[in-house]
Amino acid sequence: MKRILLLISVALMAVGASAQSFEFSHNDELFEEDTIRVINVEGEYTAHLKVKNISSTAKNIEAKVYVVSLVEGSRMSFCHGQCIPMQSEGLYTSSGLVVYNVAPEATTGLGEAHDTYIHEGNIGTTIARITYFDKENVNDSISVVVKYTYDPTGIENNPISVNKLYPNPANNVLNLEYTISDGEATAEIYNVIGKKVRSIELNASESQKTIETSAFPNGIYYIRYFANGKAQATDKFIINHN
Repeated sequence: MKRILLLISVALMAVGASAQSFEFSHNDELFEEDTIRVINVEGEYTAHLKVKNISSTAKNIEAKVYVVSLVEGSRMSFCHGQCIPMQSEGLYTSSGLVVYNVAPEATTGLGEAHDTYIHEGNIGTTIARITYFDKENVNDSISVVVKYTYDPTGIENNPISVNKLYPNPANNVLNLEYTISDGEATAEIYNVIGKKVRSIELNASESQKTIETSAFPNGIYYIRYFANGKAQATDKFIINHN
């Protein structure tokens, strides 16, 4: 069995000295780290972004994506209200096409803007810079640099085997059934923006863990398994308290 890991490092940075009007958030939580790692097991990854207007006046927000480098054979798309065609080499911009009027302390909705990377099985790192800016003042902006690295990892001789992860979607508990050939292992849970929310120790004398998830907000999560200090595999699950 071969599982595929897509590691995404996200570096957040404010652009320009006057960049005071915006901040990124997810599930109403601010990004707290300068670098965020997101793990995906699919053939593509979509980064849904939310931008909050922290100024005292309404802002007309536009967006652009510049693809710094693209792995040969892979693909990228950008949607901001509507999917945006590439205007020039490596550049997508919503200018003149889509503008969001965002009130003070309001946030753009999840899914209104998203960047999708499809590796098509090609190994390497693709780098893109996504920028949100005030239409009336392009220097008032915030950017996120996304590094998509695709690395296929075979686990035929994996020291940890995950037999079952259920229920999925989960509500208050998530059950993990596993087998460890020797020693100990760790399971780490990340939310969709790559923030680690839980770490669980696993050992060979047990075969099941019940993970309390009642405090997790609704959404997509990734659970990554480590053994002997190395990442072995990743699974995706959903939390739905409705």
